[in-house]
Amino acid sequence: MDTNGTLHISVTLPSDRGVYRCVASNSAVGPPLRSTGLASEPALSTRTAPLVSIINGETLRLPCPASQTYGYTQRSLSWTTPSGKVMSLGESGESGRFIVGADGTLTIQQATVFDRGSYTCRSQSIHSSSVSVLTVPVIVIAYPPRITTGPSPVTYTRPGVAVELPCMTIATPRATVTWETPDLTQLIVMGQARIYGNRYLSPQGSLVIQNPTSRDTGFYRCTAKNVIGVDTKATYLHVI
Repeated sequence: MDTNGTLHISVTLPSDRGVYRCVASNSAVGPPLRSTGLASEPALSTRTAPLVSIINGETLRLPCPASQTYGYTQRSLSWTTPSGKVMSLGESGESGRFIVGADGTLTIQQATVFDRGSYTCRSQSIHSSSVSVLTVPVIVIAYPPRITTGPSPVTYTRPGVAVELPCMTIATPRATVTWETPDLTQLIVMGQARIYGNRYLSPQGSLVIQNPTSRDTGFYRCTAKNVIGVDTKATYLHVI
């Protein structure tokens, strides 16, 4: 309260609403002077931003436009995530993947499909009692794996003649590709070629069996998997 009797409420909250009464008196004879005012809830402005879409694994940045127009304190700006978690300026969550910057921007590192939903920024200027609420709908684009080129259901080769079993996939995020051999060994496709005995596994997913014998006869199964789904193709290899 100022020396002239003015009461200032810099950041109004719903709990501040109600009747405020000013009483003035001095040593002179006479009843005190009274003035009554009604404090109402802050003016509320709500709007919904256009849909934001990103690819799974990218960094998502959601600015809160009002926070870049006025000055805000840590108490007057917050983001609410689809899970209901409320984060104020400078706070972080999800092991540091989520953070609210000094300018009010919510940054999400390596966004996944589980981060989709509506994010809400609630902000209030230190110079005004009005409250701004911005809702931002977010989708994270991802696709389940699909084996575009796989082995035929049955494959034939002769002893000593190399045979290639293809397994080309597309997926977002990138799928993990594995081959299962007749002896139930799991071969994982990596960023570089690998050799397992007489089996050559390419970075593109193809399995090449060199110098095959009758012991290589059996089922070979290729599986592509990511967080969205799974696809599989199998072939029965005859070495005759």
